[in-house]
Amino acid sequence: MLLHDRVLRERGLIDHGDLMLRLATVLGAVPSDADAPTELAPAVQRIAGQLQHLLVDDVQDLPTAGMRVLDGLVATGVRLTAAGDDDQAIRRVRAAGSRNLRNLGATHAALETVVLERSWRSPEQVMRAAEAVVEPVADRLPHRWHAPSGGHVRFWRTTTDRAQAQAAANEVERLVRDGARPERIGVFVGSVQREAGPIVAALEERAVPCRLGGAGAFLERMEVRDVLAWLRLLIDPSDAPAVSRALARPPVELRPADLARCLQLARRRRMDLVGALASSMESPQMAPEARDRVSAFLRLYRSATRALDVTPPDQFVHRLIEHLGLRRQQLFAASGDVVERLRDLARMGQLAERYVQIAPQSTARDFARWMITLAEAGGSPDGKVEAVPFAPGGAGPDAPTSTDPDGGEGLGVVRVLPLEAAAELELDHVLILGLQASRIASGAAFAGRRLVDPLPSELLGDDGVVAVDPADVAIDEARRALHVAITRARESVVLAFPARATSGAAREPSPLADDARRAVGAEWEDHDEQLFGPDDALHATFRTLRDQLLRDVATIGARLGDLRMDTDLDVAHGVTRYLELMKVAALINRPDGQEVADAMPAIDAAILQAATAQQKEVLLSSPLDEEMLAGAKRTAERAAAGRGEPSLEPFLALKGDGVVMSAGDLFVYGSCPLRYKFNRVLRIPQRPTIAQRFGIVVHQVLERYHGRGGTELHELQDLLQASWRRSGLAGEADEPRLWARAEDAMARYHARTAAESSQVVWLERGFEFRLGAHTLRGRVDRVDRHPDGNYELVDYKTGRPRTAEQLRDDVQLQLYAVAAVDAWGIDVPRQSYHYILDDVKTPLDAEGEERAKITEVVERVGAAILAQDFEPTPSYETCAICDYQLTCPAAET
Repeated sequence: MLLHDRVLRERGLIDHGDLMLRLATVLGAVPSDADAPTELAPAVQRIAGQLQHLLVDDVQDLPTAGMRVLDGLVATGVRLTAAGDDDQAIRRVRAAGSRNLRNLGATHAALETVVLERSWRSPEQVMRAAEAVVEPVADRLPHRWHAPSGGHVRFWRTTTDRAQAQAAANEVERLVRDGARPERIGVFVGSVQREAGPIVAALEERAVPCRLGGAGAFLERMEVRDVLAWLRLLIDPSDAPAVSRALARPPVELRPADLARCLQLARRRRMDLVGALASSMESPQMAPEARDRVSAFLRLYRSATRALDVTPPDQFVHRLIEHLGLRRQQLFAASGDVVERLRDLARMGQLAERYVQIAPQSTARDFARWMITLAEAGGSPDGKVEAVPFAPGGAGPDAPTSTDPDGGEGLGVVRVLPLEAAAELELDHVLILGLQASRIASGAAFAGRRLVDPLPSELLGDDGVVAVDPADVAIDEARRALHVAITRARESVVLAFPARATSGAAREPSPLADDARRAVGAEWEDHDEQLFGPDDALHATFRTLRDQLLRDVATIGARLGDLRMDTDLDVAHGVTRYLELMKVAALINRPDGQEVADAMPAIDAAILQAATAQQKEVLLSSPLDEEMLAGAKRTAERAAAGRGEPSLEPFLALKGDGVVMSAGDLFVYGSCPLRYKFNRVLRIPQRPTIAQRFGIVVHQVLERYHGRGGTELHELQDLLQASWRRSGLAGEADEPRLWARAEDAMARYHARTAAESSQVVWLERGFEFRLGAHTLRGRVDRVDRHPDGNYELVDYKTGRPRTAEQLRDDVQLQLYAVAAVDAWGIDVPRQSYHYILDDVKTPLDAEGEERAKITEVVERVGAAILAQDFEPTPSYETCAICDYQLTCPAAET
């Protein structure tokens, strides 16, 4: 904090805390210090002369300093009118909102209290659910209310996160179809960064316009991520995910097969990707079109690199956006939120301008590092603590235009928001997702609080509720946050949770949601994950046709000025694509219950009647009808796109007629096929995280310990020290905690192995065998032989322990068991996961069905890889730990 204050002083700045402190000092609410003005009476007189009435809303959320400023203003003779509701205290430290309301009455005895009992927004059923959620909160003021009858509150229990997203998208689509305004529908989640991906993907599958909101959502938007990718690669040309995104996105648009060749060249020559791109210009494997695209990228890169250290941040960002053509792209964008996307680009420029005002001598490189740090931290450019100029005669910066929840930015789109954003909204329909007990148990995180180190009670003084368990305080905060979100609805509310995690582990509903369900006498509605059926295929085809149409418009328009013999044919194809888009839209909006095949003839007749002879010929030769009737999404997308992508087959791990796979490959593809493409096909490199490096150290230490026949604890400790030095973990911010955990883990591991009667027979033993057309390979951490002659396969883990029930559908040890039989010729072995850090060993019982399960998984995954089916399947567990969030289109909006 001393360093923070010194930096602010040197730059002539103060933060918001200092602003409040100085104002409170001026008003005499706190003792003045040596730096504060000594003559305060004139300032107080000026304030008293300028203010007659003070109106304060949400008084329950004012911090202690704010309450002291309020008291100081009232002491000058200002008349006070304050409104508050302790049930909506979601921003104050530990949400002790009732304290503010009690203190107002005690400090200002002349205040008249008016209780507002009628709900003018939410109907009775909605209020019952909200009241049940917040009723158990400690230190809550008495509440009385009545509301108009009506309202609908439903409770969903879905099979998976994807099923939850599909059900929400279906409900939103139905509401919009029935006349609801999209901007009056809100979908709330605990964290937009970790949980919004599946929701946005499901809404886009149904062509429902949506927009992420809340802190950090700005940095998740497509056009902003494009700028961030360029800032990252300019700072670090070895940042392969950033370079990959810049190459794949406009204006370069390098095809995946060409990108894979460049990545392959970079690996072979041990170069960063930018250097490999320059070398690829001389490679005979690169097609002329790919060379042109790489050349365009390198020109942009070299130009931006030259300007990075000599151009002010604001000028640099504006020029970068123009050179990338990001504003021009929005003129032909395949969405209805062009104005909002243009506003996002303008906001990037405003952020750079504000950065210059705070740090006038900074360069574009400094701004780039600040933006990268902010994005990696998942923060908001409009952070709650913001430095502002405080020099004599200085003026504050023009902050970027804030998002008005009910203003222009939300018009025509459904908003996906974190719960803490609910307080500012007026909605008709609310859907609150992710209400499983495990997530709500985090309490403060669910309520949108991001405290890295929670404040000790001793530092809070009168603000702290010292006698209350912090965990209970966190649950109370979660209850208030959920109450606020529910009471935003004028008509209907949906509370939902996924009953199973991606790993298959069972989940229970949050007690908060169960309280609301019992209050309204409702039951859980079950929703299964839907296969990609005909209606989903229509939505996907509509979206792809729409995208291609808007791209074709730009291409055809550029050709009209050329003297070409086939110009009329280009126009005919463009108009035909528009007619096909109308056909798909008509099929999507066909009467309920009508089959696609039954609706198609009448729609075709109406469209053909309006088409010219040339357009009819193109329409009749189009395979679109057959593809839609077959319900094949990928084939329909290829027919709509009108051009084929080069195959990625040369970059697949093939052997014979099948695919070479490991247990890790099966897991990665099962969690998200697009992640498999990035990691195993394109092989975009990623720097290992601290957790990954830590896990490698633990595995190396244990392998060398057993390989040397070690028996003493000091041998483990010596190996740990040697591996630690080589790993580069020394000097990391989290090193003391990791080192302590590693030392403790080694001690407990030594004690466990010394007490076991089994003998280690193999370490890191590899295997390779065929299963059907495919080849399976891998390596087992350790194989033990027990006194009874049976073998045990042991796999080390450094993550959180999981139970045998949670591992019921795990494929890794099942694959190892089949490999032991086929590759090594031993009987069906025992299988165990050893969670080293927690000293927990989870055995898995052999059920005799391992081979059948593994065969089914291998055949399904192998066939999908051969078909190059790499569609993303976003989920909370997968996206939260994915290394390719910057590159992934499913992680943006």
